[in-house]
Amino acid sequence: MQNLSKELLFLLDYSQDYFNHTLHESSLDKQLNLDYLFSLALANGVLPLLNKTNLPTIFAQENSIIQKRNFLMSAQLLHLVYLLKQKDINILPIKGPLLGQHAYKNISIRPFSDLDILVQREDLHEVSQTLLSLGYQSKHLIDSIKHPYVLKKFSDISFTHPQTGVIIELHWKLIKTASAELSNIKALFKNSHTVFLQNMKLKSLPLEEEFLYLCIHAAKHRFERIEWMNDLYFLLKEHKRDYNWQKLLMMAKNEKALMHYLLGLKILESDYKKEIPHLKTKELLTQKKITTLYQKVWDLHAQDYVLKEKKQGIRYMEIFFSIQLEESYLRKLSILKTVIFPLYIDDILSIKQLPASLSFLYYFARLKRIFKKAIINAE
Repeated sequence: MQNLSKELLFLLDYSQDYFNHTLHESSLDKQLNLDYLFSLALANGVLPLLNKTNLPTIFAQENSIIQKRNFLMSAQLLHLVYLLKQKDINILPIKGPLLGQHAYKNISIRPFSDLDILVQREDLHEVSQTLLSLGYQSKHLIDSIKHPYVLKKFSDISFTHPQTGVIIELHWKLIKTASAELSNIKALFKNSHTVFLQNMKLKSLPLEEEFLYLCIHAAKHRFERIEWMNDLYFLLKEHKRDYNWQKLLMMAKNEKALMHYLLGLKILESDYKKEIPHLKTKELLTQKKITTLYQKVWDLHAQDYVLKEKKQGIRYMEIFFSIQLEESYLRKLSILKTVIFPLYIDDILSIKQLPASLSFLYYFARLKRIFKKAIINAE
């Protein structure tokens, strides 16, 4: 942590102290580079937390844009939930405004760029049709969600509204690699947690499943944004006594995501000074591997990783980190296979539907497209 900039340390301190109001304007008297602070706060998703601080106008202007966007997307989500309830269809919003309300008690201080919703497979078609009726468009044909290999190999498709620019990610899997509790979509709906958003009752992921999912998601992206750390921090403040820590630990092991989970807790324990009230979990946090991964997270923050473009070198670092997170050699090899032999929905839809025994031929469709593109470029 000693190599972190004053600006990043300020954002970490201010995030944790936001609701205590003990950090005052005088806390800015540290010769902070305000231009750099602005870029860092925006990229880390914590700029709205600075709205009570005496900062240049650009902070307030950008914060106003974020708030308007958040309220627009929240209204879109509530409208969709209302329409689907008329058809007796439930959805589980993931992250976004529901997390803002659930963890922060305020949808305006947690930025989100899109709306993620989880649906049961039998409702995919109807939810897709509802989105189309609202003016949303999808790059892929709606028929793709009926394709068995698309449903098997992918977890979501995107819909974009051309007028508002709102993006909705329609998920039929919570995580592509889920294999245990997080793969049981019906159970996630059955055991859902209730959150009130603008006086409307919405279903949310069960408490432990939500916490584990956020750990996995953030760890796969190397906890590159402070907002992902804050999500865990504010949820833990809200529900510390409600979490079944033994269940969380077992779920993490079952999902083969123990390192992802422990890394999130290591950050909370070390940098947010949160006590983890489970002896076995606390013992696991002392593992050398967790300490190494934890140090890599902050080494990248010291290098302003979040401000850099996703160039090829950075992508390789992300892949290497993902491999290090995995304990199973099969999972490590699976990540390498995905990198070396990537497959896209377009590749699957470009050829006639194949029987399961010949599904490997979909990869040849991608090779054909690459060669065709190379020939065109050569001409």
